[in-house]
Amino acid sequence: MTKTLTTALRAVDYLRVSTEEQARGYGIAYTGKRTTKYIEGKGWRHVDTYADEGYSGSLEAHERPGLNRLMEDARRTPRPFDMVVVNEGRGIGRTGRAFWKWVWELEDLGVYVAVVKKGYDNTTAAGRSQMRKDADYAEEERELIRERTQGGVQEKAEEGGHPGGVAPYGWRIEDKGKRGKSRIVLDEGGATDLLRVAWKRIVEEGLAPHSVEDEFNRQGISGPTKDYWPRGSLRHILTGRAVQEAIRVHRDPASNSGRRGTRLDSEGKPLYGETVVIKLPPLFTEEELRRLNTALARTARTYTPDAAVHPLSSRVVGACGKHYTGTSRIGRDGGRAYRCTGKAQGYAGASRCDCAQINADALETKVWREVCELMADPDRLIAMVDDWVGLGQAGRVDYARRITELEKQVAAHDAAISAAVVVAAKQTDARAAIEQAVLTLTKEREQATQLLEETKRWQEESEQAIQRGHDLQDLARMARHRLDTMGPVQQAQVMDLLDIRVTILGEIPRKTRCDDGISAWFRERERCVPTLTDEAWTRVEPIFAARKGRRQKDSRGTLDAMLRKASTGCAWNDLPFPRGSLPSVWKRWLATGFWKQLMDALADLPGEVLPEGGVVLPPLEVHGRIDPRLSFFLDPSPDSGAMFKASDYKISPFELESALLEHEAVAEAAVVPAPDPLRLAVPKAYVALAAGWEPGPETARALFAHSRAVLSPYKRIRRIEFAELPKTVSGKIRRVELRELTAAGSGAEYDEADLG
Repeated sequence: MTKTLTTALRAVDYLRVSTEEQARGYGIAYTGKRTTKYIEGKGWRHVDTYADEGYSGSLEAHERPGLNRLMEDARRTPRPFDMVVVNEGRGIGRTGRAFWKWVWELEDLGVYVAVVKKGYDNTTAAGRSQMRKDADYAEEERELIRERTQGGVQEKAEEGGHPGGVAPYGWRIEDKGKRGKSRIVLDEGGATDLLRVAWKRIVEEGLAPHSVEDEFNRQGISGPTKDYWPRGSLRHILTGRAVQEAIRVHRDPASNSGRRGTRLDSEGKPLYGETVVIKLPPLFTEEELRRLNTALARTARTYTPDAAVHPLSSRVVGACGKHYTGTSRIGRDGGRAYRCTGKAQGYAGASRCDCAQINADALETKVWREVCELMADPDRLIAMVDDWVGLGQAGRVDYARRITELEKQVAAHDAAISAAVVVAAKQTDARAAIEQAVLTLTKEREQATQLLEETKRWQEESEQAIQRGHDLQDLARMARHRLDTMGPVQQAQVMDLLDIRVTILGEIPRKTRCDDGISAWFRERERCVPTLTDEAWTRVEPIFAARKGRRQKDSRGTLDAMLRKASTGCAWNDLPFPRGSLPSVWKRWLATGFWKQLMDALADLPGEVLPEGGVVLPPLEVHGRIDPRLSFFLDPSPDSGAMFKASDYKISPFELESALLEHEAVAEAAVVPAPDPLRLAVPKAYVALAAGWEPGPETARALFAHSRAVLSPYKRIRRIEFAELPKTVSGKIRRVELRELTAAGSGAEYDEADLG
């Protein structure tokens, strides 16, 4: 049905320009002038403007803050506007997923889209046809740019050149930055010589790799990525493919790890080109490698599988900011515990934290109880999955109607092609006439068919999202009956899917000894340890007075010390009551029944409940988020992340954040693009510091130095701001807020150029 446009329409404009367009001078201001002039020419009322500057057209609506706000306003009742005006078709989006979903949802809401550049809107059949052509052109243009960029990298790798990134340790990039000349060669006089020294120490002198690392650290020799050699880094280098095989694998399928590493297609093959093996000049001869591997095998740890499973290993964060990992055979009873990784020395002379161990059984019981409560609450589960995958973002489009319309279009194209063939066949040069007649029609049919297939896939995703909600409810119902009976291995799998994180918020109390007789007396009888207040002493003082035989000089102090021992589990010698032999006194009282008489007199008074197993847990914060693997596999498009461009290079914020997290000062980090007059945009990091680190120029210098050491020059962090990161209720960082904060400008940041 055709909608008649009237002068009463209210219009908003949506302005989106990418970094490349900004570089060519087509900024938000330029685009805004054109859309404003178009709205005035139509006689519409301009009511608002929404803008996304520097955001990729491959991002969906909810990933662009300006467009997300526009969609939220469009869903309001009463509806605040009737038309959305964009400067050109690719401003809507560069992929079908990013283009059509929000356009169709607006149509279903009664809001239409007008394009300035070709003067059309989707209120008519002709306008909708032109919009389809613009959508196809935008995606074709994007694919062409990608092919040129990735093709150049592929060609360089196939020729044995340097395709980009950091060279393996022991090698360097020769003629770096020179087009067609850059090569990876041995770093003679640098890291190559250092690795040969390590070979001599390990092979000829019989040292273990960690001993060589300690030697390098004593000499002040910097490591591969830090100013010291972390424990295990030398063995990692010597057993790597560069040293062992003298190769570097470009687009290695084995390096795929989600957003990082090589992108793979549905068949497990590299998405943007073939795998290429680049040969490197060998560091060692075959005989040297054989002797090295023999020596490394001699000093390697032998792995012994441990029957004990630790479901919370690496999921617990201590007060020092480090993670806790599971360990076994702790204490006299050989029990399990979680131990802070900050207690392990990264290198000789490195500082260690003083975090106490946590009893594994008590901690796992506490956290699993929280998990069971969560899984038994369907509303909380669905709220978590909404936050994780943006459930509902694509659920408002009437896909069935779109599919029906597209099927009719494909059928109409088929009929038109058949008619054109019949007419052209009657001409003299029938073959040429038929090819000319059906060329345009065939292309339009292919475009409609492709959009039809994509729409069916989007409909399936939407239906699966709805089904996911039902599956979560089923999971919640199952939780009431089965979660309590799950073993450690199953618990570990569920905690992985829920992405459970535990934060220790206070001091870890000391464990009371389970074999302590006085504590066991109360625990076996399930009685509280009474507090010896004045009221309590009034009750037992007559019992002491009536007792025959030898008496203590300070009866109240003696009893108070015994009760403190029972409640804390401390050693007898640690009690602040040095007079007399307290253990022998308590055993005598117990044997004569005097102890029971005293405790019966205090039985109804308030006291302290001894924890199960003698363990008192510190204050904990347990939170998690739903992983779609619980009931649904979400396959995002390769460009659905928050990638951005800096100096015309594509930057992955996740790679930069991972690099920052390697530094001990960083507890959390989020990287967003910041405007820059020279590079258009540069990486800016918002950093939450670990315990013991203070925000300031010295910390910023340390992080800038770390960034330069581990990242390529075009990727390194240029600005840093220390702040608490905004998060959703499930703990996910709200990068949208950080982008908006950066765009507004902040005086609290540190610039690499200013710090030198």
